[in-house]
Amino acid sequence: MPAIVIGGGLTAIDTATELMAYYPLQVEKMVAHYEALAAELTEARVRGMFDAEELALVDEYLAHGRAVRAERARATATCETPNFVPLVRSWGGVTIAYRKRMVDSPAYRLNHEEVVKALEEGITFAENLNPVEAVPDERGAVTSMIFRREGPAFAASNDDVTSARQAVVTLPAKTVLVAAGTSPNITYEKELPGSFQLDAKKKFFQPHVVVSDQAGRFALKSDPDGFFTSYARGGKFITYYGDNHPRYAGNVVKAMASAKHGYPHVARLFAADLASLDPSTQATRDRAWTDLVKRLDADLLAQVEDVVRLTPTIVEVIVKAPAAARHFHPGQFYRLQNFESVARRVAGTPLLMEGIALTGAWVDKERGLLSLIALELGVSSRLVEYLQKGEPVVVMGPTGAPTEIPDDQHVLLLGGGLGNAVLFSIAKAMRDAGNKVIYFAGYKKGEDLFKREDIEAATDQVIWSTDIGGAIAPSRPQDAHFRGNIVQAMLAYQRARDRRSHHRDRVRPDDGRREGGASHHACAVPEAGSRRHREHQLADAVHDEGSLRAVPAEARRSEDGRGNDRLLVLQSGSGNGPRRFSEPGGASKAEYGAGKAVEHVVRPSSAS
Repeated sequence: MPAIVIGGGLTAIDTATELMAYYPLQVEKMVAHYEALAAELTEARVRGMFDAEELALVDEYLAHGRAVRAERARATATCETPNFVPLVRSWGGVTIAYRKRMVDSPAYRLNHEEVVKALEEGITFAENLNPVEAVPDERGAVTSMIFRREGPAFAASNDDVTSARQAVVTLPAKTVLVAAGTSPNITYEKELPGSFQLDAKKKFFQPHVVVSDQAGRFALKSDPDGFFTSYARGGKFITYYGDNHPRYAGNVVKAMASAKHGYPHVARLFAADLASLDPSTQATRDRAWTDLVKRLDADLLAQVEDVVRLTPTIVEVIVKAPAAARHFHPGQFYRLQNFESVARRVAGTPLLMEGIALTGAWVDKERGLLSLIALELGVSSRLVEYLQKGEPVVVMGPTGAPTEIPDDQHVLLLGGGLGNAVLFSIAKAMRDAGNKVIYFAGYKKGEDLFKREDIEAATDQVIWSTDIGGAIAPSRPQDAHFRGNIVQAMLAYQRARDRRSHHRDRVRPDDGRREGGASHHACAVPEAGSRRHREHQLADAVHDEGSLRAVPAEARRSEDGRGNDRLLVLQSGSGNGPRRFSEPGGASKAEYGAGKAVEHVVRPSSAS
């Protein structure tokens, strides 16, 4: 608190009332959890887990939570209902900021009773405010919102400085939510023009009704009261409802009404079929329906098959979801969530996961299994470990654009950290398509390695790289380990390849000794200009862990002119700041400049 909701529809009203009602519960829970942890671990240890910014929030929540607790105790003592509205408003409250007047807002026009109730609950409605800027504090968190007043009363000419200043309003805010409403989903028509007719404003599908001729054939006719789109192919039609329909857009009540009013139009299409059914065979039809539902449940419902810890911070959950597994393509991902009704509970609190996007590492389409890899960063990802075998879960997907899989080419895959999980299925598909796969797999430390056998099975050569910690000992003669980050490993690989091309000179990966005339210093340190150019070129292609998008791109040809090679880069990271590879933690820049930190210089495989 304070919180601002930007918008004027019923969604804005719902958002504001939820904020107003839930905040007291949230801070009260915070006090209970804090006290329980402090009793078990000591308060000093609990506070030591937070940084300065987090501690400021913790103390604010604790103060608010104790005020809520005191009000609840007062109300209990006097046999009254607790009144948290004055408390929430004293902390800044919840304000709805709308660019027009309240009476012009969709919420007021569609259901003014909800607006009245929101005002009764202590929510402020600020009219004629158009958002201009969110003002951050020194840590980048929002501290206030700047609005410009709208409407004729606040119109100012360019030379009217006083009016211009009065037209600007700044409201304090620690939480800003945008509830700007929805728009009809006409994406299919945008992507495949000509599939559907749109209305005059090109905003909604043009409504139609289905009519039949004397022969019983169905056809479409434009009608504003219809529930059918213009789509009609092979006797198939498409209906639409709710916000997608011009007559029923705006709120959930209208959406429910659209289903009620649209149902008879759909049922009418099957009237002749229903009339021709033999009542004596209804039991057979009921059994067929039951069998269909069972098949759909088996195909569409997901349940946990196994949970495997791969590293101290990475967990694999194997889910049985036949339809989701069957439609997977390398490079795609899924959304995983548990059900509150079956979630584990601690002191009455369900351990409920938010929907989290997870990499599809592999699938077994015959058995209907898919593997999801979770890096334990937040609360929800840490709850993956507590899923139980046989527990039903929500699996949405696969989503995302699949990776392009070429044929019979040299392919370079580059994965860092959790990004390696994305490349399991991609590497296998590349190899199955006849490609030669060279894989650079980077980790902070060797102990972070997981599913080594899967990586080796799907690659022709692997170059392991680690910044610190234990080295990854190669288990195949063509593989190697490099002490440093992935870019430095690739540069060393390229230098070795260039020397092999021009001088037939190779460096052994096990001890850094040379064969031929090249010096160790020469192979460890490239020309400065070349190194910077290549490092920047690679760094620009890297994508952070937040999106985990695999980006195929034509790789730069080597000096010997070989190859229609392809580069696929996937690097884990925070996504903050420039896309750069950091120097490994185990060596200083000076050591890298002198070539002293190179543990092994890799050799390219003979076929590369």
